[in-house]
Amino acid sequence: MIENNEKYRQMEVEEGVFLPDVGIDYPTDDPMKRLVPAQHIYDIKFDDTYPYIDHSRHFWWHHRFAYALLYTHVFFTNRVKYGLRIHGRDILKKYEKQLDEHGAITVGNHCFRWDVPCILQAIRFRELWIPMFAEHFLTKDNWYLVNIGGIPLPSTMGGQRKFIKAFDELHSQNKWFHFFPEGSRWDFYKPIKPFQPGAFDFAYKYNMPLLPVCITYRERKGIFRLFAKKEIPLLDVTIGEPVWPDLNNPRKEEVLRLQKLFHGIITRMAGIKKNPWPEV
Repeated sequence: MIENNEKYRQMEVEEGVFLPDVGIDYPTDDPMKRLVPAQHIYDIKFDDTYPYIDHSRHFWWHHRFAYALLYTHVFFTNRVKYGLRIHGRDILKKYEKQLDEHGAITVGNHCFRWDVPCILQAIRFRELWIPMFAEHFLTKDNWYLVNIGGIPLPSTMGGQRKFIKAFDELHSQNKWFHFFPEGSRWDFYKPIKPFQPGAFDFAYKYNMPLLPVCITYRERKGIFRLFAKKEIPLLDVTIGEPVWPDLNNPRKEEVLRLQKLFHGIITRMAGIKKNPWPEV
């Protein structure tokens, strides 16, 4: 199906780069289109009454239980079912002091239901706090999203103030954040869609390093054929060199520079020579 997709026909990749075809008819006009509709089963208001950071003991236990599930069941599944390989951990060691002292913002392509666990597996024993599309918190995934560190993006002014206050608090504790600047998830999509400014605005505001993390694909072969359909690719996660914002530049100018810079970084990490979508 991808050979009929206009964006795939416009894309050029390096030799040997694998392009999975899982039978999805990807859009070619709207990069923010959501391909997986949110089936609501909860009625939650994401306004100034919502606990964007839950300080209760109840959350404390559930948060740790969710991470225990990640470190056991999910991480093991990623290795066995998706053949997960991780590259670039030496970069984490190289910058360990700076990253642990200031926190970091990981930035990556949004291409897989379990891409957050893949990134957590790559950065090893660190938490991530993640802005997420609010409607997903109204679905059956609510418990998982909340307790893994997801924070819904509110649409009301009061909610937005509480949302920012929550991240101010997390930053004061040197927590790590993760952003998917593409904004929408298209499973196993190869081109890199335009980037939104949120991650880069936070990096400037908090003077936090940005850490590129890219998920790429391999053909499913050998014993891995036993664990999923042959169309579902195996996965690699690659960690790149961190980049600090230049606070000498005006905020708006620097955010745009970082948007374009990181779109290029992730594109190159994905093995794409010519990307069909604009940077921003």
